[in-house]
Amino acid sequence: MRLFSATVLALLAATGLTAAWIAALPLAMAERLVWAGLLFPLLWPALVFWVYWPEQPRLPLIALGLTTVLSCCLVLAL
Repeated sequence: MRLFSATVLALLAATGLTAAWIAALPLAMAERLVWAGLLFPLLWPALVFWVYWPEQPRLPLIALGLTTVLSCCLVLAL
C-alpha cells in the first residue's frame, strides 16, 4: 500500500496540486509557470517522504487520494 501511495498517488497529488496552483494564482501566466516549475520538484519528493513517515499506511493513502480529488475539482471549477 505504501509503494502504491509513493509511486502513483504522490505523483498524481503533486501534479494536481501544481495544476491547482497554476489555476488559482492571480499572476501572469509566465509567472504561474515559473512557480509551478519550482513547486513540483519540491512537492513530489516531499510527498514520497511523507508516505513512508507515519506508522499507519492508511493515513497517507486517504490524504493523497483526497488531495488529488480536491485539486482536480479546483482545477475544473476554475
